[in-house]
Amino acid sequence: MCMYYPVTVEAKKAVRNSNKEEKIRNSTINNMIRYMSDFVPFAYEQWETSMFSRIMFYRNEARKKYVGYCECGAEIKLTKARSGRIIVCPECNKQVRLTKSKYDAITQEDYFALLQRAEGGWIQRLFVTHKESYLEDGKVYTNIKRIEEERDYFDGDNIRFFHPVYGGDGRWLPGGGRKHGMSWTGWRICDKPLHTYPENLDKLFAESKYRYSALKIAAEHSLVNPFYYLHEYDKEPRLEMIYKLGLYTVGRQLLSGGFGGDEPKRLMREIISLKDLGIHSKKDLVECRDMTVQEIIARKEVKMWNLSKDEPLAIAFTVKLNARSGTDFNYSFMSRKKWFKYYLTQRDWYNEVSVFIRDYADYISDCIALKYDLTDLQVICPNNLTDAHARSIMARKYVEAKKNKKDFCIQIQKWLKAGYSDGVFNIAVIPDPETLVKEAQAMHNCSAGYVGRIAAGNCSLWTIRRCDAPDEAFYMLELSKNGKVVQCRGVATNSGYGGQPSATNEVKAFVNKWLLKKVITLLNKHKSKQAI
Repeated sequence: MCMYYPVTVEAKKAVRNSNKEEKIRNSTINNMIRYMSDFVPFAYEQWETSMFSRIMFYRNEARKKYVGYCECGAEIKLTKARSGRIIVCPECNKQVRLTKSKYDAITQEDYFALLQRAEGGWIQRLFVTHKESYLEDGKVYTNIKRIEEERDYFDGDNIRFFHPVYGGDGRWLPGGGRKHGMSWTGWRICDKPLHTYPENLDKLFAESKYRYSALKIAAEHSLVNPFYYLHEYDKEPRLEMIYKLGLYTVGRQLLSGGFGGDEPKRLMREIISLKDLGIHSKKDLVECRDMTVQEIIARKEVKMWNLSKDEPLAIAFTVKLNARSGTDFNYSFMSRKKWFKYYLTQRDWYNEVSVFIRDYADYISDCIALKYDLTDLQVICPNNLTDAHARSIMARKYVEAKKNKKDFCIQIQKWLKAGYSDGVFNIAVIPDPETLVKEAQAMHNCSAGYVGRIAAGNCSLWTIRRCDAPDEAFYMLELSKNGKVVQCRGVATNSGYGGQPSATNEVKAFVNKWLLKKVITLLNKHKSKQAI
């Protein structure tokens, strides 16, 4: 049954009026962007220049005697000089960066935002600025080249981007600024860390809902895009508090987008007060200043462990554990503190904390499946986890193999007489699951996981040995149920499942002879029996 509601004349008129108002609004913004003055305040120019490193060229005159030429015009005697070193000029009392005089010029590039009030909102102008410093006749000269790449408009809800028509008549068109680079390496200035002119921010937002925002602090410590910050301001109400408290790393996390920013935002939305983060004093705030959300949450738990040392390592361990299993994860037989202390005994075998956590969790899963006694300390805290994990894997594979043994042996029955030898090599089918597990261990491959496939009749596995070394693992071959070779590989050259060499020409020739003499003949006999 379809319900139809006719659109009234009043509703149509309202839509038309709304569209008309939107067109007028867009036209007004476009004209505002296009015809606004290109004038840049002198105070902004001075501030912009100050954000670049000051350069002091130096020349070697004798052993341990140098002459430095500062941007302030002073000529300084130096006893030490190394390119890139930061010193304070005794004349202008400014920090300067030393550079060898053999370089013709030093160019620096940075990115800047200048905000202005606009009708019904704000405009930010984004500049790519180059500062060139060069030495000539004992004096340092500088040139500043400023390129305005983008103008953005923000009305408190949406950001609208505009870019200039390069080489055109000074028009500005809707859309993001010029893209530098190609593909995933490309960038636009709006996504770069931006230095924001701070002097006019308080006045700009004095009569708006952003008058109490911490934009000025964020712009100083995180080099944010101001409009991106204001756009997130309503979505992340804790953003202002975080920056005012000095938790700058957390603030940067809340401002970042995509996969890397979703988890910190989710965690912060669950926080009601600073006590929930384990922050009770100014000392705690200072300690957490450079920590991520995940590290602060982990720190709160680790503080209750009362560790005399290894606290930073415990925090790193807890962060990885929380990322894998959540903050409330715990084994009934093993506290998280005890788990960390056990990790300290295994650090010689595990460089990566996450690898240790993964292996231990897998090992315990094997122990549960094998019904081991988890009250036994030797079981839950083996002296060498890597060895214990390897044993538990093999034990579990034996258990799985035993379950499928009957079907496995039935499927292999027809291949038992298909073995073959030419005096150099011999080939034989793997007759039962237990033998397969042992062969997989000797070959350093994953063939022990093929038990189920063989029991279902989908394939069979064969060992190829040299006649002069019948007990030495050499090659393993997988044969499909239709008698086709799926793969033939040698012993793995590493402890993982990679590095298995393919069959040599000699082995391939032997396999072809075996297929002709044994496999094809056996399959034809089997087909004729089925036909009868």
